[in-house]
Amino acid sequence: MQKKYYIFIIILTIYFRGFGQFAFPPSSPQSSGMGNISASLKDWRAASDNIAALPLSGKTSIALSLSQYYMLPEMSYKTITFAIPTSKINALGMHYTHFGTPSYNEQRLAIQYAQLLGKSISIGLELDYLHCGTSDIYYDKYHRITFATALQLYLSKDLTLGFYAFNPLSVNLNETYNQKIPTIIKIGMGYSIAPQLLAAVEFEKNIYMKHCINTGLEYKAFEFLDIRIGFSSQPIIYSVGIGFKSKSWSIDFSTQMHNQLGISPSIAVAYIF
Repeated sequence: MQKKYYIFIIILTIYFRGFGQFAFPPSSPQSSGMGNISASLKDWRAASDNIAALPLSGKTSIALSLSQYYMLPEMSYKTITFAIPTSKINALGMHYTHFGTPSYNEQRLAIQYAQLLGKSISIGLELDYLHCGTSDIYYDKYHRITFATALQLYLSKDLTLGFYAFNPLSVNLNETYNQKIPTIIKIGMGYSIAPQLLAAVEFEKNIYMKHCINTGLEYKAFEFLDIRIGFSSQPIIYSVGIGFKSKSWSIDFSTQMHNQLGISPSIAVAYIF
C-alpha cells in the first residue's frame, strides 16, 4: 500500500511540474484517442475541448466522461458537458470537471458561448471558474476566474484550421508559492482525405513546457463506428480509440500509452436530443 502512494506522489510531482498547478487533459475520448487533437475537430464531441465547435451540430447534447490516468483512482477525471443551440448560428455550453480525491482535488466550471460568422468562421468564448484545495484545514483553498477563446476557419468542405487559447492573460493560482495556472495555446489543421478518413495535426504550447506536436486519424468504418489512432510528442504518448453512435446515443472509448507510466483509459456516454 505504501509503495502505491509513493508512486502516486512521484507521478503527481512529474505531472504538476509539467502542467502547473492545474492540468486539463482532453475531456472527450474522441480527442484523446486522436493524440489529444482538438483545435480543428468539428464533431460536437470536440466542443468541450474547443468552444468554436459548439454551434456546428445544431443539436442539444449531454455527456458524461471518465478518464483514469495511469490506472490510478487518485488521478481520475470526471466530466459532464452540456450543449444547446440557441439559434441556427450560435450555441451555449457548460463544462464541469473534477480531478483527484477529497484529500486533494481540482475543479473547473466553464460557461461557453460560440457563434458562426457566415459560412467560414466560428468563434467561441469561455468563462472558467477554478477551484483547488485539500481536506487539510492548515492548507489554503484557492478560487480563480479566467477564460478561454477559440476560432475555427472552414477554408473548404474538407479543410479546417483551428485556434484555441486557455488563460491567455496568465492568471496565477498563488504568487507566493509559485502555483501556476498554465497558459495553453493550440493551433491545428484537419483535412478529410476521403469522406471516411480525417487526418489532423496540431501544435500545442503550454508556457511551462516544451511545445508538443499532436497527430491523429479518424476512420469512419461504418455509419455507426469510428476508429481512431494518434500520437503526441511531449511526452511521447500513443493513442487508440473507438466510437459507437446512433441517432440519439454515443459511446466512446480511448486508451493512451505512456512508455514509463502505463495506460490511461477514457470512456464517455452521451445522449443527443
